[in-house]
Amino acid sequence: MGDNQYPPLPSLIREGIQAFPLRPSLNEKRKAAFTLAEVLITLGVVGVVAALTMPTLIAKHQKQVFVNRVKQTYSIVSNAMISAVAAYGELSTWDAFQLFDTSDPNYWQNHSDHMKNVATKYFKPYLKVIGEGQEWFQYYMVLSNGVTLTFYPDGDYIDDEESAFN
Repeated sequence: MGDNQYPPLPSLIREGIQAFPLRPSLNEKRKAAFTLAEVLITLGVVGVVAALTMPTLIAKHQKQVFVNRVKQTYSIVSNAMISAVAAYGELSTWDAFQLFDTSDPNYWQNHSDHMKNVATKYFKPYLKVIGEGQEWFQYYMVLSNGVTLTFYPDGDYIDDEESAFN
């Protein structure tokens, strides 16, 4: 064993030197780390903050989606109206405005059929319609963006009668 530069293990132990320490001594520098409690407290705080801010963020997003859909629908309907006026002339010349005899027992059905005829003649050719239907006295079309346009038969839903012709 003459070539070995290290003394045999028993001699190291006899001299008070540990060859392989099993754990670091208290005097040695410890690595910096967070305790489990610190990590859990931090995650709890982040969770509470997220729980408080998420409803606000979701509400803002839903509002923005609604505003964008309204703008998109306004644009679609405006373009359809411009195209219909270009094809059929001014709104006041259309056969859309028709008076029905209120004593007629088929008064509401006549209104509903008339609304369907007006909508399909003047608007449907210029819209991307994916569905349509009739309920009681109204006619509706579902557009490709998911919005439902409803056509009512009389001016009950217009605040200012003059605005229907302007």
